[in-house]
Formats: sequence, structure tokens, C-alpha cells
Amino acid sequence: MQIPSSVAKLLNKGAALGWDGRTDEAIAEKRRVLEHDPLSVITNAELPLYLMQGGRTDEAIGLLQKALELDPNYAEAHMRLGIAYMNKKQYESAALEMQKAIALDRNPVRLTNLGELYALWRKRKQALQTIAQLQGLSKQHYVAPNMIAIVYARLGDNAAAFQWLKNARPDDAPKITNPGFDSLRSEPQFKTLEARLKPDPACPAF
Repeated sequence: MQIPSSVAKLLNKGAALGWDGRTDEAIAEKRRVLEHDPLSVITNAELPLYLMQGGRTDEAIGLLQKALELDPNYAEAHMRLGIAYMNKKQYESAALEMQKAIALDRNPVRLTNLGELYALWRKRKQALQTIAQLQGLSKQHYVAPNMIAIVYARLGDNAAAFQWLKNARPDDAPKITNPGFDSLRSEPQFKTLEARLKPDPACPAF
């Protein structure tokens, strides 16, 4: 279904505000989009990204649950709901949603998110299993080394994280600025990697 031009403009404006860090304004724009089309699964699942960025996780969870009522098979909504639960340290609920997302649409980004969750949950065995799955996918198509590195970083295995980051490209994600790499920042070799991998400030990170 084609998005009306007036709604598309609001979507684009909201995204631009989010990229600029103007979260409250971005949320207001996204709400206007939702008023135009309250049954839009995509918008109900997209507004929560900005709400989470603004620290309004409970509100984000409510909207994501609504999105899934509209479409229980929307993988992106399951993953975002999992991330919201992870932010609240409700790890069991987070794992359930992330696993649903992966079952619907298996891709490296979602496996990385699940690996980070397991690491934060201190389930090392399961986190290492996601790394093995990412390595398996890398035999079929490119998987950014950063994805494996960030799971190792979350596990506290800095040596392994650095080993993978050495093969990363500047345009790979997750970016070196991601909080998941915070445990590496005090290491002497981090500055060299950061200088090579730091994203262009002109490119939106949201």
C-alpha cells in the first residue's frame, strides 16, 4: 500500500529530527503520523524507537504490544519489544521476543542483539552459541566483525573483541561508539581502532 505524501513527509521529518538528537520533537512528529493512520503497524513499531531513545521505555512497550496485536508476525516489532524488555532488565521476556523475531526473520543483526542479551543476562554458553551462529552465517554472506566483537565485549572477553574489531570496516555496524564497546575504551589499543572506525559525524547514527 502506498503511503500518502503528507504522511511520508512527516515520517521523513521525524527521522531527521531523531538523527539530530531532537528526540522530543521527533516523538511529536511520529505521533502526528500515527494520528493520520492509527492502524499502521510500521508506525506503531517505529515510534517506540524514539520513545526508548528518550527513556520512555514503558510507553514504547505499550505501542509495540499494540503493533503486534495488529500483526503478530511482524519480526521487527518483536525484536524492538525484546530490546525494550532488555533495557528494563526483564531478560526472560526479552529473550522470548527476540527468539520470536529470529524465528520469523533470521538475520545477523537480530542474532547479535540476542547474543548481547545473553551476555548481559550472564548466560555465557548461550551467548557463545549466538557467536557460533553468526560465524556460520558469515560463510554464506558478509557478517560485520563488529557483531561478533560486541558480544565478546559484553561477555568481558576484551581480547577476543579486539581480535574481531581489527577486521572491521568503518561502515560496519554496530558502530565503535555503541555503548556495548564501553568495556574496551580504557584499553590502549582502543584509540587506534576508534580513529579508524569512528563514524562520519555527517552520517545519521539513529
